[in-house]
Amino acid sequence: MSIPHIRKVAVLGAGTMGSGIAALVAGAGIPVLLLDLKTKSEPGKPFLPNRIVQTALERIKSSKPATLLDPRDLELIQIGNLEDDLAKAGTCDWVIEAVREDMETKQALFQKLEPLLSSNTIVSSNTSSLPITQLTEGRSEAFKKRFFISHFFNPVRYMHLLEIVKGP
Repeated sequence: MSIPHIRKVAVLGAGTMGSGIAALVAGAGIPVLLLDLKTKSEPGKPFLPNRIVQTALERIKSSKPATLLDPRDLELIQIGNLEDDLAKAGTCDWVIEAVREDMETKQALFQKLEPLLSSNTIVSSNTSSLPITQLTEGRSEAFKKRFFISHFFNPVRYMHLLEIVKGP
């Protein structure tokens, strides 16, 4: 398999690691789709379905040390939520999953994600402790062939280390 040209990346999960990965990718000049859970409506408060990701963007803007190489890189980060916008990940060349470190959560997300992807989209997980064979359990052989672990270290921009784990 040849290495694909990465024109757009989706990062699923806007916590510390996901937002750091999104900022790093944007710093390389690559557009990023950053998704997280859809915010639930609360009585008496304005409904902001992407509040979690909007908060992550504010954290990226004000982080010290700086998460972004250049403040203008923020313009390359598009936001959304996993409920309304997951299909947009299907337009990306690389999807990086960075949700909480929980096997059931990750497997459920991959199940929803797989039918949305093109046959060329590569998928990785930022896990540091979950076995790759269990992460891809129930996924097609085509998905498994395009899946790997891409374990970034925190803080992503400053830790010049990326662990890559491929499947069997």
